[in-house]
Amino acid sequence: MVDWLRLFEDTAWKIHNRVTPIFGQESAGTTFSRGAGGDISTAIDLLAEEIVIETLEDRDVSCVLVSEECGVKRLGTGENGGYVVIDGVDGTTNAVHGLPFVATSLAYAEGQCLQDVQVGLVMDLTRNLIFHAEKAKGAFRGTTRLKTSSVTNLEDAIISFEVGQPRDREQEIQRLRNILVNAKKIRILGSTALELCYTAAGTLDAFIDVRGNARATDLAAAHLILAEAGGLSVTTAGRALNLPLKAIATTTLLAAANSRLCKNLRERLREDDDEGAS
Repeated sequence: MVDWLRLFEDTAWKIHNRVTPIFGQESAGTTFSRGAGGDISTAIDLLAEEIVIETLEDRDVSCVLVSEECGVKRLGTGENGGYVVIDGVDGTTNAVHGLPFVATSLAYAEGQCLQDVQVGLVMDLTRNLIFHAEKAKGAFRGTTRLKTSSVTNLEDAIISFEVGQPRDREQEIQRLRNILVNAKKIRILGSTALELCYTAAGTLDAFIDVRGNARATDLAAAHLILAEAGGLSVTTAGRALNLPLKAIATTTLLAAANSRLCKNLRERLREDDDEGAS
């Protein structure tokens, strides 16, 4: 029986040791073909994915791997051991430019949907911090149990958010306008997995992505970590997230410390016509 947390921790440290030395170097941003998730794969993305695959194969783990780069890949010769969902480098732009907010995300799911995730681990690669959770067992940063903040009002909240390409940015900012104007503090940090984990830790109060581009690979581990810390993540229309575990599956995202803050934020979003996950 696989000890998924131990395996993920070992894998995360391997990624850390081989990937962080090239943060900010030109070679890290060398581009290749478009990955299964739709973005252009960079050298640093492919290296992290290679490390995960090598580790799983060395441990003779049979599973279905889901990754932004390779898509869906069956590993091992035994019976299907579930799904391993990874984002080897979450925050690629940050990593390529040497901005210190980058994560690796690793999750294990018994079934094919986000709600089937049983174990999740996210490593902050520049601070050497590991966030992890097992379903119904709580969420932790190292050995410290995580609990979300008690902030319920937007005016008291520290909010991070994500917006898309220049062609879409004006419309997205208009949707967010009432939140951006009234929040206590706002941030754009550039790693969905880490922003959900820091919401789980009470460092942030919420994270919003109105683009509709948040991927299952970004969310698999951090969604569980946030839920186990007492928070929640839904679509901007308030629908439950239950994305299929595919690299192409995307959604809007509203992650909040608690249901009251989530409701407060949803009421401030303009033209909330989200169609749900795809």
